[in-house]
Amino acid sequence: MNWDVLSPFFKYPIEIRKIMYTTNIIEGLHRQFRKVTKTKSVFPTDLIPKKKC
Repeated sequence: MNWDVLSPFFKYPIEIRKIMYTTNIIEGLHRQFRKVTKTKSVFPTDLIPKKKC
C-alpha cells in the first residue's frame, strides 16, 4: 500500500475515521448485492411470462 496515499486519512479525527470505515463497509455490501442481482433474473426475456401454455 502506498503510505503517501494512506497517511492523510489518519489526520482526520477518530470520529470521522469511524464514519469512513462504516461507509466503506456499506459500499462493499452494496457492491456485492449488485453483483449478485445483476447476473440473476427470474425470466430470461420479458416475453416468457406473457406466453400462453
